[in-house]
Amino acid sequence: MSKSSQGLLGAPCPFAIRTVSICVLSAVATLGTALAATSPLSAADEPAQTQPTPKPKSAQPPKTPPARMNPGPTADELERWRQAIIHTRRPQKACFTAKYPATTWTEVPCVTPPPTPFLPARGIRPQTVGNGLDFSADPASGLISQADGLFDKVTGVTSEYMLLNNKQSPGVFSLQLNTQTFPTSACGQNSNCTGWQQFIFSNGGCGNPPKACAYIQSWLFGYGTPCPPSGWISAFGACMVNSSAVTLTPVTIDQLASMKLTGQAAGVPGSDDTVTLTVGDTIYSAPGDNHIPDLGQHWQIAEFNIVGNGDLSQAVFNTGSTLVVRTVVDSGTTSPPTCDETGFTGETNNLTLTGTTIPPPENAPPVDLAARAVHVPLPGYPGSPLGPSLVFTESNVAGVVQADCADALTIGDTHLSTFSGLHYDFQASGDFVLITAPEFSVHARQVSGAPTWPNTSVNKAIVTQMGATRVEIYVEPERLYIDGRQTNLADGQTQLLLTGVQVVHHGSEYDITSASGNAVRATLYGAFIDATIGLGKTPSPQARGLLGTPGASAQELVTADGAVLREPVSFSDLYTRYGESWRVPVAKTLFTEVTKATAGNPTKPLFAQDLTPAQAAHALAACKAAGIVNHDLLNDCTLDTTVLHDDAAVKVFTTVHEPIHVLRPVVKAAPVAH
Repeated sequence: MSKSSQGLLGAPCPFAIRTVSICVLSAVATLGTALAATSPLSAADEPAQTQPTPKPKSAQPPKTPPARMNPGPTADELERWRQAIIHTRRPQKACFTAKYPATTWTEVPCVTPPPTPFLPARGIRPQTVGNGLDFSADPASGLISQADGLFDKVTGVTSEYMLLNNKQSPGVFSLQLNTQTFPTSACGQNSNCTGWQQFIFSNGGCGNPPKACAYIQSWLFGYGTPCPPSGWISAFGACMVNSSAVTLTPVTIDQLASMKLTGQAAGVPGSDDTVTLTVGDTIYSAPGDNHIPDLGQHWQIAEFNIVGNGDLSQAVFNTGSTLVVRTVVDSGTTSPPTCDETGFTGETNNLTLTGTTIPPPENAPPVDLAARAVHVPLPGYPGSPLGPSLVFTESNVAGVVQADCADALTIGDTHLSTFSGLHYDFQASGDFVLITAPEFSVHARQVSGAPTWPNTSVNKAIVTQMGATRVEIYVEPERLYIDGRQTNLADGQTQLLLTGVQVVHHGSEYDITSASGNAVRATLYGAFIDATIGLGKTPSPQARGLLGTPGASAQELVTADGAVLREPVSFSDLYTRYGESWRVPVAKTLFTEVTKATAGNPTKPLFAQDLTPAQAAHALAACKAAGIVNHDLLNDCTLDTTVLHDDAAVKVFTTVHEPIHVLRPVVKAAPVAH
């Protein structure tokens, strides 16, 4: 059975040379907390000795200050309690609440939530989160019995409002924990019918005056008419039904970091699907009505996020907002889930997916590839770990750039950053495989900088094959081909093809995305092209090419026939063994236009240090003025700005994060292959 949602599309994202980010996957949350270390003073640092002052006979030893009264539970204590109480069986089918440190549930009235539809993804995919664009957690094995959505960190958030039909509603939003669509016994004999279930917290959507509430909304697509009895109603060509809801006082946006939304399939712990919401030290619980009785037999993907409150609305955050989102899945394994760049809800927010976190190979500390810093997971909960998690960042801070589950790029003249964060130069000319993967391939056409700069090359064209659709971008002059036919797509236009591939043209950039989330985002600079290649799902062990494989070592290159080159890599091996293995034969090219450029390899490496002071002076000053401080990126920026004779090259390096590792070939090194 396919894990993809029927009829739900993946998502595009805007391109502006962005992070080399690799999709994320944080396994079990780290337990315990770090202890601060102190260093004793050296002898030279000790204060000078003075004669002791005689102590008055009446002096008393200093009193110990009294302990702080009622300090409250720690985060660890709250989480241990939360895990225990949500797995405590409810006394009966009803709504309940519990406040720390209670070990039993207290029944509260259930209400009927309004029939507001929280609609599925549809139509043109947006440039921000929602309507099919999100990072969802796909377990490494097994079926999901429980999922939790929460926020590791909330920074810069001062306000939020819901935007619906140009009307702003301050403080209104929803948290959604969504399943994928799946075949279900609730469809009866309708073979084309699928189900979908959402665990929802609606902030301000229940009752009069409006209260917040948590409940389950279920859908049947393709059921036909009339809808099933027992509360099902017809909505947007489908059938929809709500469970009972538990209510609470609406929360404020500054409480977001204290909130956790949990969805449990029947049997965990009771006989009904259950939704629970945690706000600080209080939990609210509502039962499902088993409208879809077999969720636990089909739940394979979990999407969590904060979006608009139904009706395809949007949650709008103030500029400068950043959320670190965690989706936890329980499928009976401790292995980390895969990242699936797909979403199911039609509601959106105004944040951009900007990075994910992964544990890198060789047991190194997890690295946040978006920030290039050690990832600090949610505080550990001794004896009660959160479980296998997908962790990602979304933001609307000025200058943020879109991320996929795994990203790699080719820029300048020509620098490659692989999916694993390895950075190296590849100055050959000809057509080359950047990536080949099931239903997704990308080739680059590199042209030599001869006669002025014979040992450099730039991208003159990019082509991608996404399933049955082929899209090509060329420069000098700028032109677009779709399935072999030259196509005019005006600035600001979007073309959604029948195959689910979407092409967006905005300014000097083209975004090409598939329904599965694979993406090529190209920026044209008149004489050359920079491109980011994104994978919609990771890990992707079948992805291979000059841009490597997600999760592979950042210190090795792999040829097309599987030979591994480790440092020191000779200049000869880089081009004649490795590069030639990824060269595309003329008979197998994906390009429609036949190249007139000569295929070849450089005769020696060219780095910024090989430029004369006069050649490098302007470029070096421009790169430093742009704030580029990393040594390797500063050198590449200086080289590109000089060779391309274009200060536009500087801007690229202001958005490229520091490499995990840099490989420089050695001219006289002996070949090293394993």
